[in-house]
Amino acid sequence: MWGEKAPLSWDVDDPTPVAKSVCGLLSDWFPATTGSMVFVDGGVHFLGL
Repeated sequence: MWGEKAPLSWDVDDPTPVAKSVCGLLSDWFPATTGSMVFVDGGVHFLGL
């Protein structure tokens, strides 16, 4: 479903977007981020599917 519904496009076989997000969150690039949920799904959560 993700590949068809994601408004920002999504390739279910490509782990790169998730891996980059994890690396970003583990780095010091987000020093003030606390208790937040980060969606890495091509925008599917926004559609409420």
